[in-house]
Amino acid sequence: GVAFTPMAVANGKRNGPREYIVATQKEHPGNLTVLQHALATRILFDGKRAIGVEYLAGKHLYKADPQSNGIAGTIEQVRCRNEVIVAAGAFNTPQLLKLSGVGPAAELAQFGIPVVANLPGVGENLQDRYEVGIVSRFKNDFALLENVPFAPPAAGSTDAVFDLWKQGKGIYTSNGSLIGVIKRSTPDKRIPDL
Repeated sequence: GVAFTPMAVANGKRNGPREYIVATQKEHPGNLTVLQHALATRILFDGKRAIGVEYLAGKHLYKADPQSNGIAGTIEQVRCRNEVIVAAGAFNTPQLLKLSGVGPAAELAQFGIPVVANLPGVGENLQDRYEVGIVSRFKNDFALLENVPFAPPAAGSTDAVFDLWKQGKGIYTSNGSLIGVIKRSTPDKRIPDL
């Protein structure tokens, strides 16, 4: 169960889905539109084929947003030519599917949601993936971390490691993890739980 830890770094800087979307949009202008302040509320279907998305336009519309202002937003729709990709996270993806009529029929009926597809597994068996950091103290510092302050430089002073990071080099360009280990807490476990 030993694996390299993914770093989401390019040229020494954080590089995640946002950067990928921005780069794709620049590379293929006209093929990708990114809407800000758009809260997806429903997938639009023609039969069982997804054809678009309904959303609310406006800032801070999601009720879990600490800056939610209680404003309802404006209902908008966007249609697709090829496909709808639902990537709203572990909790909001099943929520969006259920609001769109994809999920357990009995549950959807309780809320008056027309059933597009009776899929009882949608939104079930959600599990959190707990991670626990382990802090250890060693007798000697790691040579790799020598002279690394891990703090902003004091006024008037410099941080050579921070200066390297500005050039896309040095220890700050890493997330600090090299490998991960996945294992079973006891030999009888079918799948790893640690």
